[in-house]
Amino acid sequence: VGPRLFPTLAGLFCALMGLLLALFPEGRNNLAGLATRDSRRNVGWLLALSVGYVATLQGLGFLLGTAAALVLYLLAFGERRWWVILVIAVPVPLLIEAAFVRLLLLELPTGLLSLPW
Repeated sequence: VGPRLFPTLAGLFCALMGLLLALFPEGRNNLAGLATRDSRRNVGWLLALSVGYVATLQGLGFLLGTAAALVLYLLAFGERRWWVILVIAVPVPLLIEAAFVRLLLLELPTGLLSLPW
């Protein structure tokens, strides 16, 4: 197991999904309702959020950037209960950072905030 395993598996999974979409473009569902004006606007917002997340990740750091991005994504998907947003946006970046830094021994951008591990 080396550093190429996960990217290779992710690439194979994406290639398989692309092949399935090429072979079965309609699938088992009628997706015509997804092409509404609102759905295109939502996709635009999510794309803008993703670009903003990537653009600010080095400056804010992984913890703050990911927590802020999760809050914005949850709001974009319609979640309005602040306790749900906080229960997701606070521990998820901490757990991901702990897994990557302590278990996988990878560095994530620290930005404005760094943890002692």
